[in-house]
Amino acid sequence: MMFCDQCGVGNRDEAKFCVACGADLRAMRMGNNVSVGGNVGPGSVVGAGDVNAQNIAQSIYQYYGVSNDLELEKVLRERLFTEGVHKNRDDVERWVAWYRAREKRPGLDNARLAGLQLDGLDLADVDLQEADLTGANLWGVNLSRAYLRKANLSGAGLRKAYLHRAALSEATLIEAKLTMAELLEASLFKANLFRAILVHTELSGANLQEANLREAVLGEAVLVDANLKQANLREICLVEATLTRADLTSAELIYAELQRADLREAQLNNAKLNGADLRGAKINGARFNATTVLPDGTHWTPETDMTRFTG
Repeated sequence: MMFCDQCGVGNRDEAKFCVACGADLRAMRMGNNVSVGGNVGPGSVVGAGDVNAQNIAQSIYQYYGVSNDLELEKVLRERLFTEGVHKNRDDVERWVAWYRAREKRPGLDNARLAGLQLDGLDLADVDLQEADLTGANLWGVNLSRAYLRKANLSGAGLRKAYLHRAALSEATLIEAKLTMAELLEASLFKANLFRAILVHTELSGANLQEANLREAVLGEAVLVDANLKQANLREICLVEATLTRADLTSAELIYAELQRADLREAQLNNAKLNGADLRGAKINGARFNATTVLPDGTHWTPETDMTRFTG
């Protein structure tokens, strides 16, 4: 990351102009030997934390040619919340920086950010309720504790994104790619993850109750202690996934691929496993009841030999 000499705001290594004040970062690199990636050189700024919040706000005013918060908000709202108006990731960065300079939670609820390149951004604690992020590139984005209730992330790329304790209740993530993302303790209650890809994703402690994960791919995902009550997991791929102590009560796992999955101590009462592939799955200590439907369509009983399904 490169910090601007003029205002101290952090910028992407490849940025040409400062996202806050518009200063030419190329000239700074050449003339002042400003460091990139942590090696502080002559003329560089250690971090934005040392810069006065008002100076940051003033530099943003200067960039947009406004003189106060009301004018700035009008400009940015037109760019971020209006259909068809030109916008880019720099507007998002400035909007967030402006709010944070005032120690307020940045609000991008209902923002129209479809298709934007937002990779690597720090959007922790940002309010993105009902925001349109369809097809956006969110690779490596920090969305920890972000509020994404009813947000549309269909087709979005969230590879290696951080979503710790993020609120994604009723969010739409159809065909979203969350490979290697971290969703520890995230809330995905009633979220729509139809055909989403969550390979190698960390979902330990996440709330996926009543979520739609039909035909989703969660190969080698970690769902330790996850809440999957009443979730739609029909035709899901959970090959080699870790579901230790996960609550799958009343979940629908019809035709699910659970080969070599770790289901030890998982709760499977009332679950539907019709046609599911459990070959090589670990089910030691898993709990079933008389209404659990097994892969062959029969119901579980204390006498059931589960090794005929796990091999």
